[in-house]
Amino acid sequence: MQTKALIQKTVEALNKVNTVVPNLNCGGCGVFAHALAFELELKGFKPQVAVIANSFFKPLPDTFADELLEKGETLSARKLNASGADLAHLMVYIPEEGIYADSEGVYEDIKESSWSSCKHQFNLSVKNAGIIAENPEGWNSSFDRHFVPKVYDMVFKAVNKIFKNNQPEPVQLSFNF
Repeated sequence: MQTKALIQKTVEALNKVNTVVPNLNCGGCGVFAHALAFELELKGFKPQVAVIANSFFKPLPDTFADELLEKGETLSARKLNASGADLAHLMVYIPEEGIYADSEGVYEDIKESSWSSCKHQFNLSVKNAGIIAENPEGWNSSFDRHFVPKVYDMVFKAVNKIFKNNQPEPVQLSFNF
């Protein structure tokens, strides 16, 4: 099965995440993006987390977060914005396939998403996205961070359900003596 189809099935399996977790896309998108990217990375994919910015932005290098870390900065949504990013939303991005995913769907272009007026500013590594998602500083406070473990649990279960169903079954040998 193609990458896009697998990820679409995974996001479809998460169709209730936005109803179970209030305001997920108002401060929890980074948690969702990190959880999904982390699980996909464990399955052998090479995801990144795309920083989706408002239309008025300057592109930044994918090394932007690493450069902040090298300067001794603490990674957070607030720090990214204060340093020149324009973080409006985070999405999983699979560069090899050119697809984006968030809690609402899978897209070949962010213009197909709810974030159609925004642009892809730069990418975060899965590790750096985790650091930023873990740090509540600068995220929209509408998202209740008590839901963070629930988001990770739901993503873990959905990914493993879909990918388990798409793994080859072990060969069953029968012997007739």
